[in-house]
Amino acid sequence: MTQALLIEIGVEELPAVPLLKIVKNIEKSWTNILAEYNLSTDFEFVYTPRRLVLRHADMQVSQEDATVEFFGPPVVAALKDGEPTKAAEGFSRKCGVPFEELGRGEKNGKEVLYFKKEEKGAQTVSLLQEMLEKWIDSMSFGKMMRWGARTDEFIRPIRWLQVRMDDSSVDVELFGVKSDTKTYVHRMVTYDAVEVANVNSYESILSEGAVMLQPKERESKILAEFDALESTYNIIIERDKSLISEVVAITENPKALVGTFDELFLELPPEVIITSMKEHQRYFPVIEQDGGEESSLLPYFIVVRNGDSQGMELVIEGNEHVIRARFADADFFVQEDALTPRRVTGILLGFLGVLVLIGGDALSGIGGAALLGQLAVLIATMAYAANAVYTRSIPAINTLVVATGSLIIGSVLLLPFTLYFEQPSLLAASGSSQLATLALGVISTGLATWVYFRVVTDCGPTFLSIINYIIPAIAFGAGVLFLGEAAAPSQFLGLVFILLGIALTQNRGPAMPLDND
Repeated sequence: MTQALLIEIGVEELPAVPLLKIVKNIEKSWTNILAEYNLSTDFEFVYTPRRLVLRHADMQVSQEDATVEFFGPPVVAALKDGEPTKAAEGFSRKCGVPFEELGRGEKNGKEVLYFKKEEKGAQTVSLLQEMLEKWIDSMSFGKMMRWGARTDEFIRPIRWLQVRMDDSSVDVELFGVKSDTKTYVHRMVTYDAVEVANVNSYESILSEGAVMLQPKERESKILAEFDALESTYNIIIERDKSLISEVVAITENPKALVGTFDELFLELPPEVIITSMKEHQRYFPVIEQDGGEESSLLPYFIVVRNGDSQGMELVIEGNEHVIRARFADADFFVQEDALTPRRVTGILLGFLGVLVLIGGDALSGIGGAALLGQLAVLIATMAYAANAVYTRSIPAINTLVVATGSLIIGSVLLLPFTLYFEQPSLLAASGSSQLATLALGVISTGLATWVYFRVVTDCGPTFLSIINYIIPAIAFGAGVLFLGEAAAPSQFLGLVFILLGIALTQNRGPAMPLDND
C-alpha cells in the first residue's frame, strides 16, 4: 500500500550559491537514506528561497516484511561440558531468544549456531523523524547558522515544517519546530500561514499564493520575459546561465524589469561594468542588437525582482540608485589603478629623486657594488609594482595565492644563483640557524608579501608602488635626525623630486556623477 508523502522545510531566505552547489548531493543523500531504510521509491526535490520540498507520489506506508538470519559462533566454541559458553549466551541475547531455541547451521564449512526470524516492516511514519534528521545532517552548505538558544546548526533558521502522508500530519520535529498542516505563500499576498488540506492541494495553494514551486517553471518565465523585453527595446540581454540559476534560486515569483544608467559610465572598461552588474547586483547586461562580434554595451540593465508588477517604477528607481553608486565606486578604483602619462611622469620623477638621494659620490662611482646593489633594490621594487599591476588585472584572484606563488617562484629562480655564488658549506647550517631562517625568511617574508598584495587589492598598485619611494626618504631623514649624518643640498632636491612624484601619481580625474537627480 502506498500514500502520497509531502515534506516541506520552511526557512528564512536561502543563499543561492551554497544551495546550488549541493543541490545534486541533497537529492542523492535522500536516495541513499531511502535505500538504507528499504523504502526506495521515486521522488521529486524542488526548492524556492524559502522552502526545501520532497514529494513522493507513491510512498510505501511500511517497510516490506523480511526474513532475518543470524549466524553465531562455531558449535565447538559455543558449548563446554554441555553448557553454553559466554559466546553462546551473547549470541542468544542478540537474537532475543533463550539458548535452547537456537538452531544449527553451516557457514564456511563449519557448524555454527543459527537463528532465523521473520521481522515485520516498520511503519514509514515511525521512521521519518530519524530519516529527516539524517537528511538534514548530510547537507554540507559550508557556513552554517545558529539561532535562538539552540546549539545545532543549519544554513538558515527553520521557521515551519510540514510532513504529510495524504491527509494526515506526521509527528516530526526539527530544530524545535513541529510538523503542522500549514505553509506560507508569497509575502506580497499574505504574511499569515495558509492551511493545506492535503498533499494533492499543496502546489495549487502555493500557485494561488504567487509562489512558483518548480525551478524550471521560474526559469522559463524569466527567459520568456527576456524575449519580450528584447523585442520591445530592440536589445540583446546577456544570458549568463549561472546567473540565471542564481536568480531562479532567490525568487519565488520572478519579474524582469529594465533599468537605465548614465551613458557616461560606459567610459568604464566593459569588464568593470559587467562585473559590477553581475557579481555585485545580479543584474543582466544589455548589448546592442545586431552589433556584430564586438557588440557595445548599452546604458541599460535587467533586474529580476521577486514579485509582480506592483510598485514597479519604485523598484526600478531604487535599483538605478544602487547601480550608479556601484559604478561610481568602480570609477574611483579604475582611476586609482590607471597608469596615465601624468602618473608615469610621477613614477619616473620619484625614481630620479631616489637616485639623487643616494648621493653624488655614489653616482660618480657608478659600477660600484654598493650602487649596483641599491639599483637592484629599486629595479626589484619596480618589478614588484609591475607584478602588482598584472595580478590586479586578474579577476577574483586570491591574495594568499598570489603571495605564495610569488615566494615559491622567486625561491626557485634564486636557488641556482645561490648554489653557484655561495659556498656549499653554508648549506650545512645548525638547527638554530635553520629555525632563524624559517622564522625570518619564510614566515616574516611570507606575511609581508601577503600584506603587500592585500594593500594592492585595497589601495591599488599605482599608489602602493609610488609609496615605496618614501622608504629611502624616511631612511635619509632618520639618518640626519638620529645618526648625525651630513645632508647634501642635492639630497634635499631628491626629496623634493620624490614628493612631487607622489603628488603627480595621486592626481585623479573628475569623478563621475553619483546620481542624475
